[in-house]
Amino acid sequence: MKIFKNVWKQVSNQDGFTLVESILTMMTAAMILSFYPLIIQAFKQMDRAFAPEENYEWNLFVIEMRQEIMYSTDYIAGKSQLKLTVKGAEVSYEQYANSIRRRVENTGHEVVLQKVDTVSFLPDSAGFNVLVTFQDGREREAHIAICAFEPSSSPIGKTIEKAGSSIEK
Repeated sequence: MKIFKNVWKQVSNQDGFTLVESILTMMTAAMILSFYPLIIQAFKQMDRAFAPEENYEWNLFVIEMRQEIMYSTDYIAGKSQLKLTVKGAEVSYEQYANSIRRRVENTGHEVVLQKVDTVSFLPDSAGFNVLVTFQDGREREAHIAICAFEPSSSPIGKTIEKAGSSIEK
């Protein structure tokens, strides 16, 4: 008991830090700082979870274009412009400044993709490829396939015009 009183007297001494108090302070600081990397990692994961996906706009652009192709009766894929005929109306996708816009009957201005440096619509035997270079140097490419279905089972008509030639289904 006498030893405990001596230790207590030394711990509660108001003259300054004792060795025991310094060790306890260092241990407490070390325990708190040991959780710092875990906290930083948790914040980074939350930041990634709440940030939009890098390719979100690109994926949305490709999905919308594929849906529109599905309902088109013909198309012409040029170097920098794509023209579709959807329900009798001409729909075009073209580069305008630093974006790709969609127009119906050469009116309107619906921006479908932003921060674009260049765009190319390259026809091939099964459809066409869309090649986009963004302003930050990233390149994205998507293949848009034109499937030949029976007219009764698909919204696509009997013929698909491709760069001036028609393909019978």
